[in-house]
Amino acid sequence: MNRTNICKNIVQSIKDYITDQVKLEPHRVEKHFVRRRKLSLLQVIIYLFFSSKASMFQNLSQIREELGTLSFPDVSKQALSKARQFINPSLFKELYYLSVDLFYSQIPSRKLWQGYHLFAVDGSRIELPNSKSTFDFFGEMSTILIQTDVIPWDWLP
Repeated sequence: MNRTNICKNIVQSIKDYITDQVKLEPHRVEKHFVRRRKLSLLQVIIYLFFSSKASMFQNLSQIREELGTLSFPDVSKQALSKARQFINPSLFKELYYLSVDLFYSQIPSRKLWQGYHLFAVDGSRIELPNSKSTFDFFGEMSTILIQTDVIPWDWLP
């Protein structure tokens, strides 16, 4: 299975998880999101996933434009800020583990060293001269473009 299909499966599993009220129940702070309010727990989670570094107003406007089927309510920034305080951080930890487990269960092959994943991390920074000999020896760095049509947003309820 290629990585694009694996990513699609991960997005689908996250969608299934956050749309299942039984699975979301342990991640809501007690006595919150129990009455029918303007903002549901699912809508706040989708806002957190969809928002960028732009202002909260811009993120809300973008969600209303691009996710029209979600019918995101017209709420104040303060209401949204307050609502997101009542989501237990364990939800995001659970979604992380869900995606990691799914990724490693579907990846076709991975190299192991004595049964372990081996990672080498170097935190030092050094700037090398921009010369042909440096590029020949170390390789040239290039930007990687992310394909945005891999994750469709039309799956939202």
